[in-house]
Amino acid sequence: MKNRIIIFAILLLNLSAFAQLTDDFLTLSPSLPNKITFSYTGANQTWTVPENVTTIFVEVYGAQGGDHPDGFIGGKGGLVKGYMVVSPGSTLSLTVGGKPTTKTPVYGFGGNGGSCTSDNTKISNAGGGLSCISTAFPISHSNVIVVAGGGGSSATGYSGNGGNAGGSSGSDGIGNYGGTPTRGKGGTLTSGGGAGSQYDPNSTAPTAGSALKGGNGGIVSPNTWSGGGGGGAGYYGGGGGAGGGNAVGSGGGGSSYAGPSMIGATNTAGTNTGHGKIIISY
Repeated sequence: MKNRIIIFAILLLNLSAFAQLTDDFLTLSPSLPNKITFSYTGANQTWTVPENVTTIFVEVYGAQGGDHPDGFIGGKGGLVKGYMVVSPGSTLSLTVGGKPTTKTPVYGFGGNGGSCTSDNTKISNAGGGLSCISTAFPISHSNVIVVAGGGGSSATGYSGNGGNAGGSSGSDGIGNYGGTPTRGKGGTLTSGGGAGSQYDPNSTAPTAGSALKGGNGGIVSPNTWSGGGGGGAGYYGGGGGAGGGNAVGSGGGGSSYAGPSMIGATNTAGTNTGHGKIIISY
């Protein structure tokens, strides 16, 4: 009888440990003793896997797209988190994207914001940078392990907030004039987001998103209308918005991606504000 009680107690302890492990895995919030946060620096960063570590838990946040002085906000960055299989002693390459404050993109491959050639104040800011873990620099589709997309840039009051990043497809920006979709489209897992349709004849055409890069917003000349929003970076970037008067469009958000070495990953859209970050727990 005593042996049966002991065996039963051991089973209860094992079941409790299994339940905790299962709960940690399903909620993706493991209780791991070591945690390192990599913040935006505007430069490449690396991390070497410690000895005896074969699995880590990562949280990768893309950057928000640029805000507009009219009060509209850039699309939020995506979040990908989950377990990653690693090799002790190997070095991971970390890209932590930034949120721009001008029409010029910062680190992380966001698209350029559009401008007005005759009025430097009539701009839309650039798209948000992606954050990713890869096996090497420079990053490419052949070496990225996980990518969290950056949000699209907002545009002036005739348009609005930028498209959110993340999920298998980023969100479209905002902008439609007379049935013409001037907004940049969200990037997907297979292609960049389409550029907004050019409506104003005094503007240059915006560009579509591409692999990792956001598209550029349209440039207006020679009047004082605002340029289009830049697309957010991602596994495929979002498209740039068209420039113009009432026809201006905001940028689309970039897509996020979790590769085959990720276990139980979740891919959440529109999560992060400000610069991106990467958190590694082990």
